[in-house]
Parts: sequence; structure tokens; C-alpha cells
Amino acid sequence: MLPSLSLGALAPSLTEAEAVRFLRQSTFGPTLKLVTEVQRIGISKFLDQQFKLRAGKYPPLKFYPESSPQNCTGTCFRDNYTYYRLQREFFDNALTGKDQLRQRVAFILSQIFVTGQSNVPLPAWMRTYQQMLYDNAFGNYRALLQMITLNPTMGRYLDMVNNRCQTNTDPLLNQTERLAICRSGQIAQPNENYAREILQLFAIGTFMLNEDGTYQVDGSGMPSPTYDQATIEAFARVFTGWGLAPPLKGPGGDVPHYRDPMVVRRRARH
Repeated sequence: MLPSLSLGALAPSLTEAEAVRFLRQSTFGPTLKLVTEVQRIGISKFLDQQFKLRAGKYPPLKFYPESSPQNCTGTCFRDNYTYYRLQREFFDNALTGKDQLRQRVAFILSQIFVTGQSNVPLPAWMRTYQQMLYDNAFGNYRALLQMITLNPTMGRYLDMVNNRCQTNTDPLLNQTERLAICRSGQIAQPNENYAREILQLFAIGTFMLNEDGTYQVDGSGMPSPTYDQATIEAFARVFTGWGLAPPLKGPGGDVPHYRDPMVVRRRARH
């Protein structure tokens, strides 16, 4: 096991083992060049250099319709209907990119604010989300959480887009609007998926903690929960009323808007 870092390790007098341990935590892996550099300048200067590097860019991807056109085959299909270009760019950056700390933090954020190809099939939709994490890896957590909440990719993945608290018999809605809001065609309660996730994983967690990270317990010795079902239902009502921005122009016509944040949905009153 590698030794733990002490306060003295912030100075350039790092052992090789200390430099390796630090780089395993802050990059996608130590190289001889990085180990030598960290030993030479120390952790603080290395971090300062990393913070100053500009974020790279994932490859630009066109916004295609959800179903591939008949003439989009071969390379067109691979680049616009599979994750090939995003995955290749990620590994190229991890292996050769200079902004290792930003990449590592963005990757960690993606493991907390999880989305996935199962609900987000088009790479252009995911590209927007991953670039947002990359650009804001060193930013304010509160601001990042708001961006994630209104991001259409997260909205689709955790069912917040078009989340409404109303029924399919609302007289103020026409049939098209009702179906767009209440996908099942039945009485719609607000979807709780995003509310649960933001409480459990994105923010406060499931149990109250002491300063040392141990659980706070009740009179029976059981961990004290941080929220209950009533809190979830209240949060679910808060996360309603958001929909995709107006469609984008794509190959063959209008396509769903997965580039910019979601917007407040307004219904026409007659």
C-alpha cells in the first residue's frame, strides 16, 4: 500500500510513491513524465497549472432525427447513431490530453450525475451533456446542479422533461398537449424519479451524518433518514413544468432540441 500524503507532500520534495499516488487520484494514470514533473514542482504548482488549462471540446455532432434516414448508412450511421465518436474522443483525451485533472473531475461528475445510452440513444444529445460537465468541472456545485437539472439529456434520462401534475381531462389542454404531458394517457402524478435521485445521490444522501461521516441514529439505534416520502412528493411537484426548447433544424427537418437548457412550458388559455 502506498503511503498517505502528509502536509509536507505539498512541497516539491515528493517521493516517487507519493507522486504516483497523487497522479492516480488526479489524472487517468501516472506516466514517467508526469511523475518526474510532479516531483520537480510539487502538487500545488501542478494543480495550479491544471486549473489554468482551457477545456477541450468534444467533436461537433449534428442533431439528427431519432430514427435514421434511409440515406444515413455506413460512416453517417456510425457517427450519428452510435457513441463511436464520443467514446473515441474520451479515450484519446484520457491517454494524450494535457488537461488531465479537468477530465478526471468531469468523469467523476458523470459517475454521480449519471445518464446513459439506454434512454439517451443519440450521441449528439449525450455530447451536449458531457461537454457541460467538462466545461464546468471546476465550477460552483450549486450552479452545476442547476445546469444539470435543466439539461434536456438529464430531463429525458430521469423523466423530468414534460413532468406535469395534472390529468388528461384538463379543459385547458387540447388532445396533443395532453398526450405530450401524460404519456400513459391516465391521471398523471408528478414523476418522482428525478426528485428521488437529487435527494439520494446528487445532494444530501439518505441518512443524517455526523461530522466524522458516521450515521446519526435515533432512539432505537437506527440511522436517521434525511427525508421521507412526503419530501419526495413535494420535490416531485417542484420539478414540473419544464419541456424541450423549440425544435432545431436538422438534416431532413425539425429535430428535438437537446442542445440548450429546457424551458418553462406554457399552455394556451382560451
